[in-house]
Amino acid sequence: NDQVLAKMAACDAFAFPTLDESLGWVSIEAMGLGLPVVCSNVFALPEIVEDGVTGLTIELPLDKDRRWRGIESLNPTPRPSFDDAIDQLTKGMVVAFARLIDSPELCSRLGQAARGRFLERYEQHVAAARLASLLGTALCKTEP
Repeated sequence: NDQVLAKMAACDAFAFPTLDESLGWVSIEAMGLGLPVVCSNVFALPEIVEDGVTGLTIELPLDKDRRWRGIESLNPTPRPSFDDAIDQLTKGMVVAFARLIDSPELCSRLGQAARGRFLERYEQHVAAARLASLLGTALCKTEP
């Protein structure tokens, strides 16, 4: 893990073009390193990576559960094909990274905002305090 984080820290941005990821802790780790994240809009990723604020998101067609609509076992026809989704993600990555390359200021601003979001939501002491508060509230509500 330390080696992966060191390699990530040497980058200017982080790419996470996924079709099916429920949370995306790797995005949180990248934000902790001050990297803007370029990702798809599936599941909770848009809650973590705010488009234009802490990174850039690529829009995919989603079902009611915020999963990519192409998952055959979960979605009726017509569904987008895997090839169409890969093409959409590839084009989206090219556009997003062109924006970041053409505007180092944007890349820097998104990275700083990503680091700030990480510190306010996910930094160890903040997360521990929030968890303690939630548990304390839950424990106080339970009856013996």
